[in-house]
Amino acid sequence: MKPPPLEHTAPASVDEAVALLGEAGDEAKVLAGGQSLMPLLAFRLARPTLLVDLNRLGAELGGVEAEPGGALRIGALARQRAVERSGALSVLGEALALVGHPAIRNRGTVVGSVCHADPAAEVCAVALALDGSLELRSIRGRREVAVDELLTGPFSTAIEPDELAVALRLRPPAGWRWRVLEVARRAGDFALAGVVAGVDPAGGDARLAVFGAAPRPYRLDGPPAGLAERAAAAARPSGDLHGGVAYRRHLVGVVARRALAALGTDAA
Repeated sequence: MKPPPLEHTAPASVDEAVALLGEAGDEAKVLAGGQSLMPLLAFRLARPTLLVDLNRLGAELGGVEAEPGGALRIGALARQRAVERSGALSVLGEALALVGHPAIRNRGTVVGSVCHADPAAEVCAVALALDGSLELRSIRGRREVAVDELLTGPFSTAIEPDELAVALRLRPPAGWRWRVLEVARRAGDFALAGVVAGVDPAGGDARLAVFGAAPRPYRLDGPPAGLAERAAAAARPSGDLHGGVAYRRHLVGVVARRALAALGTDAA
């Protein structure tokens, strides 16, 4: 199928892009990597009248920057493959290596993955685990929204139609060790269940961000013992041809225990 008729524009600055969105509102869609948007357009599941193409804005939106205090700021045009290979944040690189295939990651953006809000997206779970927040711009000003508040449901966010996501900010806690594990039918497929697991070697605390097992990723913190069981009990998966509800809930417990064990914890 072909996309519906629409107008394409490539603004020369972030300010111009924000102005276009302010004028068009929910009639516009933003194009960065396009790995989620273009299939929606092709199947006419999205019918914007205006496509705001950000790809001329690499100088403003393409950076990955370590900030004072340990945060990492990832611009809206930073490609998944580039961030994966940059070594800027090992847990993010580990998660990105599980996203689709290299050809997808060469074009897809980290920020775009969060904005798409797929419940099975590895990047959303990493952002949740690392106290991530999304920096948004509009003609009304600038605001920053915690990822935990941003993700409102499957493929649904708190981003307003006139807002442009300009960066993702991640805040990894100092000294923690991390592991990303998932179960999929084959490499590149959507996760049936997955976790981003972290432990604090100094304090003994642990954290799980679970994806692919509920309408949106969810997070649990606490002692490692019993944390995997809590994660499985909190799962709200939807059964489909790839696995029933009970099976996918079981998978959450399995991958959570394996990830925590790989980090050297006693998760029993």
